[in-house]
Amino acid sequence: MRPLFAEIAAALDKAAAEADRAKRAAERLSRSRADALGQWIHVTAVASGIEHAYSGMEHAFKIIAAEIDGAVPAAEDWHARLCALMFTPVPGCRPAVFPEALRGDLDDLRAFRHRVRNLYGSELIAAVVTEKAARAPAIVARVRRALRAFESAVTRPSTRRRTPVRARRTPPGESTSSSS
Repeated sequence: MRPLFAEIAAALDKAAAEADRAKRAAERLSRSRADALGQWIHVTAVASGIEHAYSGMEHAFKIIAAEIDGAVPAAEDWHARLCALMFTPVPGCRPAVFPEALRGDLDDLRAFRHRVRNLYGSELIAAVVTEKAARAPAIVARVRRALRAFESAVTRPSTRRRTPVRARRTPPGESTSSSS
């Protein structure tokens, strides 16, 4: 594994751990008979775990954009543009990182992360948080599989046969040194 992809794998390991914890916490939340404060603690903790899981995946996207594409989007909507860029092949540089089938799930988690960052914990809906937490580990796993396929695509040796550069042969009777 190349260092770039080792860094990406490490980011995904952290994202997967957060997604798994969020899912387990959401399962506990659904069985909980906590009072309003206990419910708030659980809902905000689970939402935070999902936020961190998406942020870990987004970190991997930023590595690809910076190191392979040469630039990370910088406009106000950079989060959405970065995610969209991962579905776009860059001619002469790389294929699309992710298959179109992942777009809806990643856009959904990105939008959820935005809501978590911009709402008060009391405004989060427990059923929505629980549903996102239940799906997050599978989404991270699909991202991981897609990134492994991407790594294989960009690191495999070219299948074209390259003709080695050969030393220029000097025809008989010509000198190899120039005399001017």
